[in-house]
Amino acid sequence: MEFDKKFPDRFHNIGVAEQNLAGLAAGFAAEGFIPIITSYAVFSPGRNWEQIRDTICYSNLHVIIIGAHAGLSAGIYGATHTGIEDIAITRVLPNMTVISPADANQTRAALISAVEYPGPIYIRFSRSETPIIYPNETKFEIVSADILKEGTDITLIATGSMVFLALESVNLLSNINCEVINLSTIKPIDTKVIIKSAQKTGRVITIE
Repeated sequence: MEFDKKFPDRFHNIGVAEQNLAGLAAGFAAEGFIPIITSYAVFSPGRNWEQIRDTICYSNLHVIIIGAHAGLSAGIYGATHTGIEDIAITRVLPNMTVISPADANQTRAALISAVEYPGPIYIRFSRSETPIIYPNETKFEIVSADILKEGTDITLIATGSMVFLALESVNLLSNINCEVINLSTIKPIDTKVIIKSAQKTGRVITIE
């Protein structure tokens, strides 16, 4: 890995111990550091949900939790590695911000923004390759949903790797004028953009 070679004193491999990973992150954050912890989503926040809840969220500590191989993107590894519950179990936690970027460029920008944003943050990563939607130097504003295509007949709200598929589906619905929204911040949710779009089109489909 490039990071551990360049910053050996800032990289710690905790091993297969996700509960301990969350506890250590809470300790680092309490001392003023900004820890970024990562594992497969099914293990973190899946296995260490209680530790994230009790040691990080209740204390409103600034810890960035990255869940990789989320959704069905790790399907080749079997059901034990398929983390489809991560959004549901993180968005109910107190003080937690939940982010699901659409592509690699937005993911990079989201991580940079997360460092400056207060409190615990969960960022969801996919495993499979995802087509690029955003430019290299894109900016990420937490909470703000992006309208990627204006429309009048129906609103398609997508998140993560499903955003590209939502844009692709517009080509199949040539007789329907679709509005496509990238809801990259799950919590807190951008109610203003969603409600305005729903009032305009009268129909909403979510693609997750």
